[in-house]
Amino acid sequence: MSNNKRSPGITSARAPEPVGAFPHARRAGNLLFLSGMGPRRRDASEIPGVKLDADGKIVSYDITTQCKAVFENVRMVLEDAASSWDRIIDVTVFLTDMEKDFPTFNALYAEAFAHNQPTRTTIEVKSLPTPIAVELKVVASVGDWTAALGQVRCPRCGRATVPRSVGDVTVHQCQPCGGLFLHKGELNKVAEPTAGDLEFSTLDLDSFEHDDDHGPIACPECDDEIMRKVEFNIHTNIIMDWCPRCGGFWLGKGELDLINEEVQRLNEANKEKVSPPMLWFARFIWSLPR
Repeated sequence: MSNNKRSPGITSARAPEPVGAFPHARRAGNLLFLSGMGPRRRDASEIPGVKLDADGKIVSYDITTQCKAVFENVRMVLEDAASSWDRIIDVTVFLTDMEKDFPTFNALYAEAFAHNQPTRTTIEVKSLPTPIAVELKVVASVGDWTAALGQVRCPRCGRATVPRSVGDVTVHQCQPCGGLFLHKGELNKVAEPTAGDLEFSTLDLDSFEHDDDHGPIACPECDDEIMRKVEFNIHTNIIMDWCPRCGGFWLGKGELDLINEEVQRLNEANKEKVSPPMLWFARFIWSLPR
C-alpha cells in the first residue's frame, strides 16, 4: 500500500485492480475519497455472485453475494489507507436494477452500517464498466479528525477514545475495541515495575517487520504518520504499533495485560540470578590460596 502525500493516490495490495488509470483512493486533508468499488476479487477471473456466458455477458447473478463482496473490498481499501469502516461519512450506490435489487441491498446495507450511518444516495444505472450489478463510491475521514476537539480517535475502529486512568497515568482508550494509546514514556509508567527501560528494550534492534491480525494504522496523534509494527521486548509475540514521529504506542485489547505478565516473568527470572554480593563472595573464595 502506498500512502505518500506527494503520490497521485493510494493503492491497496488486497483490493481488485482498478480497470482504468485511477487509484483506489485519494486523500485531501482529512477526507479520503474512494474510487467506485465493485465485487471483483484481486487476481481472479471469476466475479463473486456472477455467472457469465462464453461472451462475458451476465447469465445470472446473486445480489447478496455481490453486496457482501463490495463491502469487503471497501473495507480493505479503507484499512490500507489508514481509515476504517466506522469512519465512512458518505456513500453513493449504483444499482443496475433498482426495482429488483434495492430491497435486498437496503437490508444488507442496514446490517453493515448498524453502528455508523453515513449520508447516502442510491442511483440506478444502465450498466457498469464490468459485468456487475452494484458498485459503491465512498468518502471517509482519515487522520486526526478530532484534534480540534482535543480528542484522540481510535485508528482501528475510528471512534473517539475516552480517558482512562492506569495508575498515575491517564491514557486514551477506545471502549468499543479496547485499544489503548500511550504517549512516549507512558509504557514504562503503566507496565509492571521493573528495572530498565521497557520502551528502549522493545525498540532497540527490532526489525519492525511483524505480522499481526490488523493492517497498518495511522498514529492517532500524528495525522498521516503510519505506525510501525514492533514486538514487545523481542521474542514475546506481543505485536504493538509504534509511531516513529511522536514515539507513542497503540496497544490492542488485552495487550497491556500480556505485557504485564511478561514483565512479571522477567522479574521472577531476575530474582533467580546470583546477586552481586554472592558473586563477589564466590570470587573471593576462588581467589584464596589452596
